Amino acid sequence: MKRVTKRVPLTGGQARYITTVSSDSAESDYEKRFRLQEILRILADTPDLWNCGPALFSTLKMRFTGECWVIEMEAQAEDVGK
Repeated sequence: MKRVTKRVPLTGGQARYITTVSSDSAESDYEKRFRLQEILRILADTPDLWNCGPALFSTLKMRFTGECWVIEMEAQAEDVGK
């Protein structure tokens, strides 16, 4: 599993934080279902993943790229810099 957080500066001292969590790659249908269950279980059991920068996520999007599951969470908060 891989986690990446990006910061996009906005006006007014605000920033948008986007955190992407992706599962390991999956090829067979069984493996795809297993990876889905795995990433959902990790997301539910690990509250630290809910943070996008300094704030909890406000939106969550989930998709399958054909290779792996990707969860993208987004929050808008005060810009804390780099």
